[in-house]
Amino acid sequence: LRNLESNRINASITIFGFSISIAVVITLLFFILQEMSVDKSYRNIDNTYLVVTTKNESFVEEDAKDILISKFPQIVSACRYYNFKTIFLRNNAFFDGQLITTDDEFFDVFSSQFLYGNKKTAFSSPDGIVLTESFAKKIFDKVPPIGQTVKSIAGKDFQVTGIVKDLPQNSSVTADCFIDYKSKIHRSEENGVPTTKMFIVLQPETITDDFQKEISRTLVESSKILSNKEMMSEGSIEWKLSPFKTAYFDTEIQKDHLQHANIRLIQIISAISLIILLLAIINYINLTTADGVSRIKEIGIRKTNGAGKLNIFYQFLTESLITCIIASIFAFFFTPLITPVFEIILSKPLHFIDLTFNSVAFILLAIFALGLLAGLFPALIASGYSPLLLIHLKNRVRNKSFTFRNMLNTLQFTITIVFTI
Repeated sequence: LRNLESNRINASITIFGFSISIAVVITLLFFILQEMSVDKSYRNIDNTYLVVTTKNESFVEEDAKDILISKFPQIVSACRYYNFKTIFLRNNAFFDGQLITTDDEFFDVFSSQFLYGNKKTAFSSPDGIVLTESFAKKIFDKVPPIGQTVKSIAGKDFQVTGIVKDLPQNSSVTADCFIDYKSKIHRSEENGVPTTKMFIVLQPETITDDFQKEISRTLVESSKILSNKEMMSEGSIEWKLSPFKTAYFDTEIQKDHLQHANIRLIQIISAISLIILLLAIINYINLTTADGVSRIKEIGIRKTNGAGKLNIFYQFLTESLITCIIASIFAFFFTPLITPVFEIILSKPLHFIDLTFNSVAFILLAIFALGLLAGLFPALIASGYSPLLLIHLKNRVRNKSFTFRNMLNTLQFTITIVFTI
């Protein structure tokens, strides 16, 4: 602490540089964790599948659900799914919303919790509509929404029959409201046959190649879309089950009405985070070794007064840990300031995770590890100096350190220029 006090300029540059680097890495780490946690909060995520064709087109006929459930007891639940944006009117005000046409089993598949009403009566009428908590508040404010009516942009009136909790923020499924598919609002067709998307939840360890072939064969045999069933059975069109837990990063499936992200972006940002940490460590080594040369006299006096290599080693390592801890404290103040910039760059809002015992332990361990990595090389250099060399060959030590710092500086500038390009 006394050394930081007596070298304020160096200490300020070191701590400020370290804190900015840590703040950037924290922001990117939250983005990575947020992306990797998408859809993971759904209770049945490991056993949920999206039915798609082998040509990676997401559609089935509307009656496919009933056919599959009647034939396969391995299917725990299933729901139709069609998602699109629309506008509702209430008291001459317009409200944009993400609408899902589905059936009541959607709320089982996606673990939705009813705050008012229940799934059994939500779609008892084709004019019933279920709103999310935030969308209901947006439309009705403090007016009790159950039993109220809203009008679609097409002019159809819907009566509010239920309110559910908002879907998780980290979800590839987005929705503000739900209506029964039988209302025939914005339905899609293939060759005049109504189609939809479909999710199914299977019993654990059900998914096998044989099971998927049975699913495909059943859908082919019951299909009304193509008249040439024989051509379909030969493999021109078949169906398969795509795991929902990988859907967010699966950009191959067409028109599945889900949110997607590119796993390459996550990999690139992970690499960038590690490189930024490397630059922070290099920066610390540069400044510490430069400061260490000016402290040659101090090290020499300590050694001639009986200090061993371990004493000097621990001294420099402790200084590194203290610097890293101080920088980390500043970093947590800088992080909220730079987050809006990264939200613009990444085109996505960042939701910081709640701190738990495990996350706090991980943060403390990461700070400790970063301090050790940053201080290890300067500590080894400083503790390895011979008292005699420190007294008689000061210039030679300075020249060797200067050459090494130049190499690190060159590496720093090279990486920075590559990033800028």
